[in-house]
Amino acid sequence: MKIPTIYLLDCTLNDCHLILKSIDQKEVYPALVLFPAEKKEPLLYGGDVAVIDVMKFIAEHGSNFHDLIRDKVLWLSERVVKNQNLHGTLQTDPHEESLRMQTKYHGVPAQDRIPNQAVEPNMINLPVSNGWGETLPNVVVGSVLIATEKLLGVQPFDGSKILIVAADQITGFQGLIINKHLNWSFLSKLKEEFKTLKEAPLSFGGPVVKAGMPLLSLTRIVSGNNLPEILPGTYFLDHIVTISKIEELKLANQPIYGYWFFFGYSNWEWNQLYHEIAEGAWNLSEDGVRHLQWP
Repeated sequence: MKIPTIYLLDCTLNDCHLILKSIDQKEVYPALVLFPAEKKEPLLYGGDVAVIDVMKFIAEHGSNFHDLIRDKVLWLSERVVKNQNLHGTLQTDPHEESLRMQTKYHGVPAQDRIPNQAVEPNMINLPVSNGWGETLPNVVVGSVLIATEKLLGVQPFDGSKILIVAADQITGFQGLIINKHLNWSFLSKLKEEFKTLKEAPLSFGGPVVKAGMPLLSLTRIVSGNNLPEILPGTYFLDHIVTISKIEELKLANQPIYGYWFFFGYSNWEWNQLYHEIAEGAWNLSEDGVRHLQWP
């Protein structure tokens, strides 16, 4: 495990111009710049100077984040599920094929940034370079991320397949883990009037959970709500739409048929996910239909 190296430089006694120039930043102090291992782009921190916020920034953008979390050196945001409580609950499909490869890179996980607006998937198709002259594959809605051995032992991403349900350069990527299934007993505080939800499948979608709105869903039922079609005949419902649909089905006393619910989701900034792919943490499949096996 590699602990981050932190240097304190007094810019009143040293020339910091070249450091700040590398990130197009004016000489405004104090300034915190992160140089992630094996990446060429430095990152400027613009948050609060509180220690916990600084450490979260280092953790979320550092190349050795998984090792730090696994050895309990750093901590996750309280909006991120405590993964150790999920051990033994997640059920990974043992028949899924392995598309792993070996590289020298470490994977970087999703951040716990949660957009407030409803999801509006954007099929952006821009070529992205990894900084070494190689063009990375395009990550678009409907494609599937497949964890490589770089995430072996790193929960909850070990062995995961993640369906991309939203892609936008501003809000980043959102995805749902589609091969880690849960029992409804996992939600022990589920209200009695929502017990009919147990008729539908439930999976662990990712470590980011919206407070008060933990569930998202996929459906095969066409409705008049203009739901985004992720794959042919498969539609995505974000937190707000999922809650509305659950209430609608409950009031109409209708069976929960054709819905697949997910507890939490996975989230990346635009460049963050491409860094992870370049570092060998993920393989990308454009054939989402082949990987999406409805429980």
